[in-house]
Amino acid sequence: MDVQLSADLEQWVQEKVRRGFYRSADEVIRAALQALEERDQDLDAQATAFKENIHKRLESGPATPMDFPAVKKRIREEVEARKIA
Repeated sequence: MDVQLSADLEQWVQEKVRRGFYRSADEVIRAALQALEERDQDLDAQATAFKENIHKRLESGPATPMDFPAVKKRIREEVEARKIA
């Protein structure tokens, strides 16, 4: 397989080899592709977990209205309690 890299990427690969991080350009590309695959797997796992969470929440039933004045009162009480402590 032949791959054409931009001048910037080619220079980056050569710099990695020159500095001794890798033995060859092939090794740099292999490591980069492996990192890309790992990132893609992580993103897939995150997307799956997100979808499962949404599905779970949708199955939990309809949303209920919030009592905003009660929420604000509770927050104010918590803030005041922290000031005293």
